[in-house]
Amino acid sequence: MDHKKLQHEHREILKTLQRIKVLGLDSSDSQELLRQLSQILETHLIEEKQFYQLLRDVAGQESPQKVLIDFIEKDLEQTSQQALDFCRRYRHGGSGLEFTIRFTQLYQTLNERMKKEEEFLFPMYESLMAEA
Repeated sequence: MDHKKLQHEHREILKTLQRIKVLGLDSSDSQELLRQLSQILETHLIEEKQFYQLLRDVAGQESPQKVLIDFIEKDLEQTSQQALDFCRRYRHGGSGLEFTIRFTQLYQTLNERMKKEEEFLFPMYESLMAEA
């Protein structure tokens, strides 16, 4: 699993969310983008689980990095479930204040989550692979 692919997918996810925001949260195009986002997230989640397993294997079960890996992976599971629930809930559209608040929260949560991976885990992976 190449972390560069995951990083590229992060950009695609954020770009899709940004397009939804620009188009308007209740447009039919945004509804289609939400359905696409759900598929992208489901695939991305599978790939991230594979990445985390690889990272854990390379780091070793007794390594100090394992604590960070486990912490971020736990956050991944919660964030991914939140994102998939949002996409399923609003795949036929949404409007109003609640939808806007949930969309904004989702965007911020995914953005922060991806930053954690890119700032901590991806460099850790590169370092561990250089040592291997």
